[in-house]
Amino acid sequence: MKIKIIAIDKHKLSAAQELADEYIKRITWPIQIIDIIPKHKNQTKDAEGDLIEKHIDASQYLICLDENGDNFTSNEFAKTLDNIVSSSKDLTLIIGGATGISENILKLANKKIAFGRQTWPHKFVKFMLLEQIYRAQQIIKGHPYHKD
Repeated sequence: MKIKIIAIDKHKLSAAQELADEYIKRITWPIQIIDIIPKHKNQTKDAEGDLIEKHIDASQYLICLDENGDNFTSNEFAKTLDNIVSSSKDLTLIIGGATGISENILKLANKKIAFGRQTWPHKFVKFMLLEQIYRAQQIIKGHPYHKD
């Protein structure tokens, strides 16, 4: 399985990026990060959706991070990733902009997940997503990183 993360990203925060880079190193699945920097500061989510769509491959399993998505435990997320690995599909995960993900992209999603009901800065969401991918990898391997 290959993993692609597509994120609307307006600026670089080095501390958050350092944390993300640490988990990118730990994840054994091939991983690609595509940061899309909007051309305009107040770009609409539909315009951002058009930029995201250029990077989506219809053959991949698509998960959108959306506030209305399912709230998974780490074990449930690991099971989802394990099922994707078993299906031999590649995975694309989408992190939208400040106003969310366009309806056109949400309609393409195989699954929508949320990181709770709180609002998080986008750089933190990317870091948290990478940590959860790493945690899922360790759960699948039976490694004691995750404590129940």
